[in-house]
Amino acid sequence: MRIESERNYVRVHTTKADYRLRKTLAELTEELDPAHFVRTNRAMIVSLSHVREVQTWFRGDRLSS
Repeated sequence: MRIESERNYVRVHTTKADYRLRKTLAELTEELDPAHFVRTNRAMIVSLSHVREVQTWFRGDRLSS
């Protein structure tokens, strides 16, 4: 599952459907359990259950998949 910012909304992408919620990413970040979700950048949150590995790139950047 991933959650993407859309201005004052967020788009929740699941394996079964997509949902649009009237919340900001910051508001949703406060509600989610940090043991299960991580904010990867200013526009996205991902479910840790869908992350296989985190690789360090040049200059310390990272790619999660």
